[in-house]
Amino acid sequence: MVLLEFKNSISDPSGILSSWKTDALNFCSWDGVTCNSDSRVVELKIAGGNGGNVFDDSCLKYSEFMLDGYGNEINCSGMNGKLVGELPYVIGKLTMLRVLSLPFNELSGELPSEMWGLKNIEVLDLEGNLITGNLSGNFDSFRKLRVLNLSFNRIGGEIPNSLSKCSDLQVLNLARNKIEGRIPGSFGGFVKLKVLHLSFNLLRGSVPDELLKNCGSLEHMDIAGNYLNGSIPRSFGKCGQLRTLLLSSNTFEGVIPSELGDLKKLEVLDVSQNSLRGNIPTLLGNCSSLSVIVLSGNFGQKAVGIPDALFKEYNMFEGSIPEQVTSLPQLKIFWAPDANLKGRFPSNWGHCDNLEMVNLAQNLFTGKIYGVFEGCKNLHFLNLSSNSISGGLDEKLQVPCMTVFDISSNLLSGLIPSFHNITCTSLFSSSSGLLESSSPSFAYVSSFTCKTLSEIPLPFSSVGFPVIHDFSHNYFSGSVPMLPVIRGSLGKGVEYAFIAAGNNLTGSLHENLFGNCNKFFRMLINVSNNRLSGPLPSGIGVTCRPLKVLDVSKNQISGVIPHSIGYLHSLVKLDLSWNKLQGQVSVDLSRMKNLKYLSLAGNELNGSIPSTFSQLTALQCLELSSNSFSGEIPVGLANLHNLAVLLLENNKLAGSIPTKLSNITSLNSCYISLDNLSKQFLLGSKKMSCSNFLGSLFLPVSRLALPPGEDTHDSVAYPVTSGSKSSNKGFSSIELASIISVSAIVFILLCLVVLFYYIRRKTPNTRAHVSESSERKEVVAFKDIGVPLTYESIVEATGNFNGVHCIGYGGFGATYKAEIAPGTIVAVKRLTLERYQGIPQFDAEESSREKEFFTSGLWETAPQNHLLEVLKLAVACTAEVKTTRPAMRQVVHILRRSRPPSG
Repeated sequence: MVLLEFKNSISDPSGILSSWKTDALNFCSWDGVTCNSDSRVVELKIAGGNGGNVFDDSCLKYSEFMLDGYGNEINCSGMNGKLVGELPYVIGKLTMLRVLSLPFNELSGELPSEMWGLKNIEVLDLEGNLITGNLSGNFDSFRKLRVLNLSFNRIGGEIPNSLSKCSDLQVLNLARNKIEGRIPGSFGGFVKLKVLHLSFNLLRGSVPDELLKNCGSLEHMDIAGNYLNGSIPRSFGKCGQLRTLLLSSNTFEGVIPSELGDLKKLEVLDVSQNSLRGNIPTLLGNCSSLSVIVLSGNFGQKAVGIPDALFKEYNMFEGSIPEQVTSLPQLKIFWAPDANLKGRFPSNWGHCDNLEMVNLAQNLFTGKIYGVFEGCKNLHFLNLSSNSISGGLDEKLQVPCMTVFDISSNLLSGLIPSFHNITCTSLFSSSSGLLESSSPSFAYVSSFTCKTLSEIPLPFSSVGFPVIHDFSHNYFSGSVPMLPVIRGSLGKGVEYAFIAAGNNLTGSLHENLFGNCNKFFRMLINVSNNRLSGPLPSGIGVTCRPLKVLDVSKNQISGVIPHSIGYLHSLVKLDLSWNKLQGQVSVDLSRMKNLKYLSLAGNELNGSIPSTFSQLTALQCLELSSNSFSGEIPVGLANLHNLAVLLLENNKLAGSIPTKLSNITSLNSCYISLDNLSKQFLLGSKKMSCSNFLGSLFLPVSRLALPPGEDTHDSVAYPVTSGSKSSNKGFSSIELASIISVSAIVFILLCLVVLFYYIRRKTPNTRAHVSESSERKEVVAFKDIGVPLTYESIVEATGNFNGVHCIGYGGFGATYKAEIAPGTIVAVKRLTLERYQGIPQFDAEESSREKEFFTSGLWETAPQNHLLEVLKLAVACTAEVKTTRPAMRQVVHILRRSRPPSG
C-alpha cells in the first residue's frame, strides 16, 4: 500500500502517523488523509510544528516573517512533531492526488521526479522544509495547479519557463529560497494570480513590464530582499485589487510612482532600503485603505547572510510628508527614519484614531509638535529623535500609554509635563490573537511591535515588557516630573526606562520620582548632565528596589551617599560621578552583588576606600578618581577577577600599590597616583574610563571621568612619569571628530592619488567614457583589464552587491570582490558618501577653494612637494598616540598653506 510505503520511507519520531496502521481497515480515516467516493486518496495534509530549521514554533508565523506567504491559509492546530527524511518518491503513485500539503516538517532532498506525474495536483505546499535542488521538473503536467508554496526551503536555480503553463495559478510562493535569474515576464499570463511572493531570493534585473499586464486579480505582491534594480514600474497602478506591495531591500532607483495613488484597496506599502529619491507623492493620499507606509529602515526584513553593516538605508527623499498622506483615515504605521525628510513637521494627522506607530527619527524636521498628536488615543510608539523640533510638549500627549516615546536630541524646551488625567487601554493584553486577523496591516503592526520591543536597548537581558521614555538632550527646564507611566495600562512585568539626561533640569530628586518604582519589574533612570541639586533620597534603596541603572552624574547633588542604596540588590550600574557628594562611602554599597559599573569620581568623598568592595565580584569598572580618599589601596581589590577598568588617581592615597593587581587578567586600564606623586601606575598605553570600556548606556560614548564644563580636558592619554599633572587641554569633541574625519579623507585621497599616478604611467590616456544611455551604464575604468566594465556587469558579478562577495567595509562603504570574466577579478567599492560620512565635516572646515584643490588641483597638477606635505599631514593625523596629532586648526592651516594652483 502506497501510504504505508510513504510512512516506512521517512522518520516519524513524534508519532504523527501513529494512526497509520497495517491492521486498520479504512485508510481513508487516517490522520491527514482524505479520499474521494471511490476510496482514492485525493488529499494528504500533514503539517509539522514545535520547532524546526527556521521556526521556533514552525506552524506559527514568526513576527519577522509575518507577511511571507501571506494569503495561504494553513491549519496547524494540534500538530506536535515533524516528519524527517527525504521526500518519498512513492508520492508519485498517488495519481488522483489533488492536495499535497506537508509544511513545516524536515523533509529534505530534491523534489522526486515521480512527483511531476501528478496530473491532478491542485495544491502543492511544502513550505518550511529542507528541500534542495532546482525547479528543473516539467510543470507541463501541472495544468490544474492553483497553489504552489515552496517557501522557506533551500531551492536554487532559475524559475523554469514551464511554470507559465500553469495558467490557473492563484498563489505562487517561492520566498526565502535561493532562486536566481530574473522574474519571468511570462508570469503576466497568470490572469488569476492573487498572491505572488518571491521575497529574499537572489533575483536580479528589473521588474518586467509584462508581469503587470494582467494584474487585475493580484492582491499580495512581495518581491523584497532581492537584487532587483531599475525604477518601480508605474504600471503597478493598474493592479486595482492590490492590498500589499512589498518592494523593500532591493536597489530600486528613481521616485515612488504617483500612479500608486490609483490603488484604492492598498493597505501596506513598503519601499524601504532601496535607492529612491524625490518627493513623497501627494497622490498616495488617494489610497483610502492605506494603513502601513514604510519608506525607510524596515529592520524586520533582513536577508540571511548579509552583514549588519551592509544592511543600510539608501533612500534619500526630498521635502516633507504631504498632508494628504499623514491624514489618511486608516493610517496605523508611518515608518520613515533616516529618510532625509525635511521642512516643518507635519501638523495634520487627521483624526488619527487608528494611528499606532510613528517613526520619523534622524530626519531634518523643524517646527513644533505641541498639540499634533493630542487626539491619537491608540498611539503607542512615537520616535522623533534627532531632528530639530522646537517648542514645548503638550500635557495631553498620550506618553503614559506609549511603550516607546523618544524625542531625544531635538531643540525642545519648557517643562516636562506630568501628563496627568491620561487614561489608557491595555496594550497587547493577549498575544494569542496577533496572528489571527485576516488583515495584512494587522500583521505588519504585530510584526513591528514585536520587533521594536525586542530591540529596545536595555542594558540588561529583557524578560519582561520593555517601555522607554526618552526626553534626553533637549533644553527642558524645571524639576524632574513624576514618572509618566500608568502601570496598569501596560500589563505586568514592565521594564521601564526614564531618560532625561542632557537638559537644564533643576531642583532635587524628590522621593516621588522613585515612589512608584516597586510597581515595576525592572527600572532604569538616567538624569545625568543637568543642574539637579540637593541630596539623594534617603529611602531610595527601599522605595525603588527594582532599579537596575541609576545615573545622576554631572549634576550638583550634595550630601552623603544614603546607606539604603546598598539595598538595591538588582543594580547593575551606579553613576554618581561629578557631583558634590561628601563624607565617607558606606560599606553598605558592598551589598550590591550584581553591580558591574560603579563611578563615584569627581566628588568630595573622603576616608578610606572600603575594603568590602572586594565583595563586588561582578564589578567590571570602578572609578573613584578626583576625590579625597586617603589611606592605602585595599589589597582585596585584586579579588575582583572581572575588573576591566580601575581608576584611583587624584586622591590622597598613600602606601604602596598592591602587586596582586597585576594578576587581574581582565584588567584593561588601571591608573593610580599616590599622594606624593612619587609613584604612578598606568596599565596599557592609554587611560580608559568606564564609559570608554562599556559605552554609555542609551547615550553616545562620553568621557565619564570629566567634570562638567571641562569637556576639553584630555582624558585619553596620561603620562606615566612622576611629576605634576599635565595641563594640556587637548581637543574638544568637535575638534577630535573633525580630525578623525579629515584624516580619513586625506588618507583615502592619498591612496587614490598613488593609484592614479601609478596606473597613469602604465596606461596613459586610456580612460573609458561614461555612457550617457540610461539602459547601459558604463563605468569609468581602464581598458587594459581586458573586458568591458559596465554597471550591469558589476551588479551581476557581485550578486547586486551581495554580502557574500563583500571583502571589507569602511566608513565610506563596502568593498566587493567581482569576477567580471573568468580569471578577471576586480575590487569594487560601493561608496555611501550620501549618508553624510565624512563629507559634512570636510565641508565645515574647508572652503570651496580648498576642496577644489583636493578634487582637481592636487589630483591632476599638484607638484611633488605639495603631495609630500599632505602625505606627512596624513601620517601625523593617524599617529597612534592621539596627543601627538595636530589640532584641527593646524590641519586647516597646513592645507591652506598648500595653495591650489592658479588658473
